[in-house]
Amino acid sequence: YRMPVMMRALEVEEASEIERWLQGSGFTRGVEEGRPGSLRYALDRMIAGEWLPLESAVEYPAEGDGGGGGFVLPVGDALRGDLELRRRFLESLMELLVALREWLGKPKVSPRVWAERLERVALELVCVSDEERVELSEVLSILLNQSEEIQLDAGAVGDWLREESAARQRRGRLSGRIAFGSFYNLHGLPCRVLGILGMGDNFPRKNLLPSWDLMRLMPKIWDRNARTEDRQLFLDALLTPTERLILTAPSRGIRTGEALPISTCVEELRQTIAGMGRELPSFVHRLTPFAPEYFAGGAGGGGANGLPRSFSVPAYEVAKAISSTSGKGVTGIGWDLPKPQDLEKKVEGLVIPQEVDLEELVRFWRNPAAGFARARDLDLPQEEDRDEGLDWNPVKLAPLQRYHLKRVVLEGLMEPEKEGYRRALLAAERGLPLGKLGEEEWKKCKEDVQGWANELLGMKLELERVSAEVRVFEETVCVKGEGWKVANCGKWVFWRAGKMKESRQNLKLAHYLKPWIVSLLLSAAGREGSFLLFSEAGKEERALFNQEMAKERLGWLVKGFLCGKLWPLAFDLEASWELIGEDFTLLGGKSGSVAFDKASKESEAFDKAAKKWRKVVEGSIYSHEPPNLAAKLVWRDINPFEVKERREDAKRWANSIFREFKSWTANNST
Repeated sequence: YRMPVMMRALEVEEASEIERWLQGSGFTRGVEEGRPGSLRYALDRMIAGEWLPLESAVEYPAEGDGGGGGFVLPVGDALRGDLELRRRFLESLMELLVALREWLGKPKVSPRVWAERLERVALELVCVSDEERVELSEVLSILLNQSEEIQLDAGAVGDWLREESAARQRRGRLSGRIAFGSFYNLHGLPCRVLGILGMGDNFPRKNLLPSWDLMRLMPKIWDRNARTEDRQLFLDALLTPTERLILTAPSRGIRTGEALPISTCVEELRQTIAGMGRELPSFVHRLTPFAPEYFAGGAGGGGANGLPRSFSVPAYEVAKAISSTSGKGVTGIGWDLPKPQDLEKKVEGLVIPQEVDLEELVRFWRNPAAGFARARDLDLPQEEDRDEGLDWNPVKLAPLQRYHLKRVVLEGLMEPEKEGYRRALLAAERGLPLGKLGEEEWKKCKEDVQGWANELLGMKLELERVSAEVRVFEETVCVKGEGWKVANCGKWVFWRAGKMKESRQNLKLAHYLKPWIVSLLLSAAGREGSFLLFSEAGKEERALFNQEMAKERLGWLVKGFLCGKLWPLAFDLEASWELIGEDFTLLGGKSGSVAFDKASKESEAFDKAAKKWRKVVEGSIYSHEPPNLAAKLVWRDINPFEVKERREDAKRWANSIFREFKSWTANNST
């Protein structure tokens, strides 16, 4: 459904919502009837989710004398939004099911039948333009002219179509003084200047042969090899130009900004020239064509910093406009971030809602950069899940999968009537091995959490709705949430399937954030007692806060939540932690009766925070922490803890919010 012809058929501009629907439906394994993952199974779930969104306990009919056929697992909540799009999507799936059934019913047919099948799919299932239809008819005419005695399966036809389309893309027309084309159609063409574009790590190609190709079983030295051919074409290209050879390659990923490797052919060329005592001239282009270096005068008539001079008039006009506005040209990538505003009075453009949900508050403070991006309707760069990972259930669970399993098992123990449903849902989402392996994993995990699950059940917990009013810029905002309360007791409970912390010195700040905000809400609402934290590491107890102090801190959380939609906050759980001293005072205050040098202490704290920020943004392979892609998108090349203009903003949020949070996580009782 990512293909343009499918997106045009569904009349959508991007397929992210449809991808979520497909993943939620569980369609991964063809059209086998009655098998989890089949298209028929997925359609049943989607239709059931459409009409029976509340029937979470519905099961498929039993087969033979056995038990139920499994939970339907409706996905009605995921099928929200445009009703017309939903209808087109379900009709598309039904047409796909009909086509696949026909193809699998007779897997081997003549080329003429395959031409009719493909033409029918092009007319009914996808949306092709007039030009594409003409090109398709030319391709199908080749099949129509083949002998009726030949019997082909889908794999053979698919490989032939792939090769035929690749060959058509390679064909080009040579006209004018500049010719564009692939290696094949420009091979051996004499020229003064030759530019080879996109020499990334995907060149040379891998030598991948179809599974039905007998040459794969009996290779000979004279067989064609895609990798060897590409290397030979590159060598021929080096000898073609008489004046200059230009090689380009993407050096940074467009989604994450991470460095990308270049082609091994280019690396070998660079090493060969270096061995001759020469150096291959190279430079890294800026990410924007209007960077001032392309237009500033440099040595030899080129641009600044060794870059070539640009002759693009539109880019020059943009660069000149930016330079005249800022007075100093473009820095970094030209990303003009909104500046922090004074919070002594209501911020201009700030919309204060009447209610704020606790979950939204927690989600924002876990990653303020992502909150700013969502408020600006920026598409957050997320690493796409590999489609192959949904094809088969895991055999051995990864650490994150094991945590999700413990969480589901614990939720099932807390609500025994839904344990079977939660287990079936986890298996459908490929979070549990099949058969005996899945049973053993579930049983072992259940034994691990049974002890403190029984303790929680013995407390007779009650889920209670809680709300508290706070003042934000002289207006009242109601914060609403919920918490688990021990029956007939002044204690409140929060639990987590994994560990809250590895050790006293190795705290997991993100794990403590939600219980801390919940305890603030309870305290601000006038609840009294203590707060119990259950996890694998044991049980911790915290006293609730003073009501006035809790209202003040909760108000600052709401204020930051609202301001974070107007400008990105210079705040991060890990980095801002470094701005609070061990005695829980901010930066250059007083420690007891001894005053210390504020400037040096502040500079040292911000250096630590900036270093931590770089680790958070880039991720860590040692602690298995992924990079913060939202922070990369919002801040780009800027480190907010290194920019002096952002320091007051960083100190504001660290002092107003984080001081109590740090002391609360560090002590067993506050």
